[in-house]
Amino acid sequence: MRYLTRDQIDNTKWDQCVDKAYNTMVYGLSWYLDLMADNWSALVLGDYEAVMPLPFRRKYGFRYLYQPSFTQQFGIFSLEKIQRQLVIDFIDAIPHHYNYADIHLNKECLLYEGKEKLSLRNNFILDLNAPYESLRKNFSANSRMNIKRTERPEACSMRLGSVDDPEVVIELFAKNQVKYSDRFTLLDYDKLKALVDLGQKEKTIEIVGVYDAEDKICAASILLSYKNRKISIFSGSNQLARKEKAMFFLFDRFIQQHAGQNLVLDFAGSNDPGLANFYSGFASANEQYPGLKYNRLPWPFKLLKK
Repeated sequence: MRYLTRDQIDNTKWDQCVDKAYNTMVYGLSWYLDLMADNWSALVLGDYEAVMPLPFRRKYGFRYLYQPSFTQQFGIFSLEKIQRQLVIDFIDAIPHHYNYADIHLNKECLLYEGKEKLSLRNNFILDLNAPYESLRKNFSANSRMNIKRTERPEACSMRLGSVDDPEVVIELFAKNQVKYSDRFTLLDYDKLKALVDLGQKEKTIEIVGVYDAEDKICAASILLSYKNRKISIFSGSNQLARKEKAMFFLFDRFIQQHAGQNLVLDFAGSNDPGLANFYSGFASANEQYPGLKYNRLPWPFKLLKK
């Protein structure tokens, strides 16, 4: 196993490994990492038979591992089935100069048994390869009730449509989700816009919006396509949308449009109880994955980070 800096990584071999890995994820591709991570290095097994990205930042002279915005999980990507010892070897091989870590690994890394402590995180996914009626009957009673509210005659003015500008979704989120307003920086939003710009050119990203009676957007979600997954990487809604249950409308109509196809709708979260309840209400399965966190900072920095 080798530790490689970004300039030492063979992009072609790296992307072939991640793309052909049995547990492949778009977040692990080099171009995605280049867009979203401030810096990244990696652990590479053999001739790129398995890889693990290590996104990092520097602060006060220390380097630390962090989870970039709009990247849900990394961990080990492997051409062969991952075994417990491989997970142990990779995590133990993380260089000691990364004094602090707070990163998300993929579900295969739940096999880990070692000195570091892992925490469980939620990811909700829905297999769309079934008729819409079969999918909907498995929705929770609360979800079906809220969807029926959007089908009332007075609510029929809502419509689903496409959105071109990601700034619309960002504004819906930033102005209305006060609870999470400090989660993203201006640089994070710039990176998101760059991702959407690239994805729209490559036809791998679509922005789905809900328009109200005045034909104004009240809710929207940015969805990224990779393999057979449609990943909701970012959403926003305003007060009217919450009152009229527009996000229920959005995902219900999206599911209806794609039902019966060999696709998975990846809600991409969350450990927030409210969001977890919303996503699970669509009869999505909770595909849990681990978080890795450790603090090896010297005193007194160790205390400050706590």
